[in-house]
Amino acid sequence: MRVFPVVFVFVLNFTFAGVIPQDTTVVDTSAVRNGSEEKIPVAVMDLDANNVGESEAKALSDRLRIEIFRVGKFEVMERQRMQDILNEMKFQLSGTTTDADAIQIGKMIGVKKIVAGSIGKVGGIYTLSVRLIDIETGKIEKTSAVDVYGTVTTVLQIAIPIVAQDICGKSRKEAFGMLCVDSEPRGVEVYINEAYKGETPVNLTLSPGRNYKLTLLREGYKKAERAVFLAKNQILELRIALEKVPVEEKIVPQPVQRPVVERSDKSYDKGFKVCYTLMNDYRYINRFIEDVNRIASTEKLFKEKIEHFEFPEVTSFSGVEFFNVDRDGSFDFGIGIFRADIVDWLNSLMGEEKEKDEYKMEIWNPRLTFNICVSPIRYILFYPYFNLGVGYNVLIVNVRRGNTSLGGPTYQSWGVTYGLGFEIRPIKLFGMAVEWNRRKMNMKIMDINKITRRFEERGFKSLDISGDHISVSVVFYY
Repeated sequence: MRVFPVVFVFVLNFTFAGVIPQDTTVVDTSAVRNGSEEKIPVAVMDLDANNVGESEAKALSDRLRIEIFRVGKFEVMERQRMQDILNEMKFQLSGTTTDADAIQIGKMIGVKKIVAGSIGKVGGIYTLSVRLIDIETGKIEKTSAVDVYGTVTTVLQIAIPIVAQDICGKSRKEAFGMLCVDSEPRGVEVYINEAYKGETPVNLTLSPGRNYKLTLLREGYKKAERAVFLAKNQILELRIALEKVPVEEKIVPQPVQRPVVERSDKSYDKGFKVCYTLMNDYRYINRFIEDVNRIASTEKLFKEKIEHFEFPEVTSFSGVEFFNVDRDGSFDFGIGIFRADIVDWLNSLMGEEKEKDEYKMEIWNPRLTFNICVSPIRYILFYPYFNLGVGYNVLIVNVRRGNTSLGGPTYQSWGVTYGLGFEIRPIKLFGMAVEWNRRKMNMKIMDINKITRRFEERGFKSLDISGDHISVSVVFYY
């Protein structure tokens, strides 16, 4: 099924403007080439007039010939030559040109294609309909229809060029919006959503499918405001008469701001996220502590030999992470710091240590994460999403006796992160999220000092702490 491109043109408070017929002199139908492509001979019939004056229909027909010629695809036969050929053959045109009549005329005058159509008026609406017919097959190749809510001048200047482009197969934007603003008097300042756009008359190209606030200002006249909505492929013509301010009315001038850049409505899709993250599987770390206890009791691993003491296993491994957020399809950047038994460590900071000389093993894990967050489906208050990214991880092991550091090994790795989560967002500025991530962290030892080399010589070359992570987050948007 062929789709008819339709453009609606609206006008408020309009007055009729006369149409002056244009010169329709075009080239002959002899062989003409446009570069390497030969132009196709075509004839343009006069538009059938329905409730429209014959002079207006003739002027619109002449303009249609000119606009088709300007596109450069067809070789357009001159109207007078076409009429001369038909007169010689004593062919009489009826009041309405049917497709059969158009095909017969095309065969007589020797063109390959013919353009026929009509211009009508119903109430205040002009209806322009044009079709391109192939003479050999008798089929309609292209059609174009435009309904104009306005004057015949708008049909001449806007609708005819659009139809000519359609008939010639030239592509145009499927979605556009145009606002044509004129006023009485002219020279009035025009603002769209408080942004200055010039003085009347002015033609503005705007994004369709949005509401706009139109404001007209001029000293000595009352401010005029209109709410305007532009649909796709719509041209809206407004002619607004401003009222003068009465002489006895005191005028208080108001400053008018003219923003340089028109700002769109805030989306509140950017922000930052604070996460508390818990590693579910830390048996690899406890296995590492078990091996250290076994070797450290007989050999010197740290700055001093540790005798008659075993480091306890960790009972938790958690931390805090900070991320930027962009819900339009983000590339998140985050930093985090993790520690074994972080709650016990925080409690120790709040009070005094009872046993100053007791050995303690501190395990720190700083992380740097680059993450792609995608939210394919959005509900009103619920946002499911999934993550995919890479991260750089460092694992620092340090043994302390009181305030003295005995050192320890340091590991590093690049790893892959993937997971999924959901966010509940009750208001624009705030959200809460829960997510699960799987992180690959196969740590390799770093050659830093003697202590690190001792660990490497005794088989502690790597430490795999890959595992599942559960995070609870608070998101703040701006």
